[in-house]
Amino acid sequence: MGAKYVQFKASAATGASSGTAVGEEDNMHGLSMRTVAVVVSAVSGTSPTLDVYVQSSWDGGTNWYDIAASTQLTAASANLIPISSQGAPSAPFNGTSGTQTASTAKTMKWGDRLRLFYKVGGSDTPTVTWHAEAWFA
Repeated sequence: MGAKYVQFKASAATGASSGTAVGEEDNMHGLSMRTVAVVVSAVSGTSPTLDVYVQSSWDGGTNWYDIAASTQLTAASANLIPISSQGAPSAPFNGTSGTQTASTAKTMKWGDRLRLFYKVGGSDTPTVTWHAEAWFA
């Protein structure tokens, strides 16, 4: 399979959210290690935060599980989330959605689908303008 570019989320302002999924991509079997780039261009409100999780589904999109998590983003910056389907597999784990420890990743064979799941927090109408993309091979 050749390289595959994925734009998980186009740049746009995002308000407070307790958990939202974006950019579901199918046909991910056979792809390997790459990095998801999350770029924050602006923030507003009081103490705005953005948490981004890379998730995979093994059942066609019915259930989703965290396979990687960004650092918590609080200002304009770029965060790279390395993910890999190659190498020594991670230890067994319980599936989670939107709760994986920040700045961690699991090494495993992905399911047939990948997506991003994100949370925007803060007070006084927090808003984060951001986008996310990746190349897979």
